[in-house]
Amino acid sequence: PAPAPVQPAAPAPARASTPVAVRAPQPSYPRSAYRSGVSGEVTVEISIAADGSVSNVRVVRSQPRGTFDREVISTVRGWQFEPMDGPATLTRTFTFRP
Repeated sequence: PAPAPVQPAAPAPARASTPVAVRAPQPSYPRSAYRSGVSGEVTVEISIAADGSVSNVRVVRSQPRGTFDREVISTVRGWQFEPMDGPATLTRTFTFRP
């Protein structure tokens, strides 16, 4: 008898080469800064692993320094992206206005 035909392997699911956010909530306005009427901006560099998890968050620039950093870093660390071909880096700027 002839051997059974070999079935081709199913193609792997397509993986994006650019990060696509699955969960990316915005940081909250820190209460003390809001009450004081302080506005500002924080720019972060976000390192994303191939599995879509955030592996590192680094503040590139913040004005006023230190006012909004903690809130932005803790929020962005919880972001999730679709799996990709390899690691990626994004830069995002968050603006706070009371």
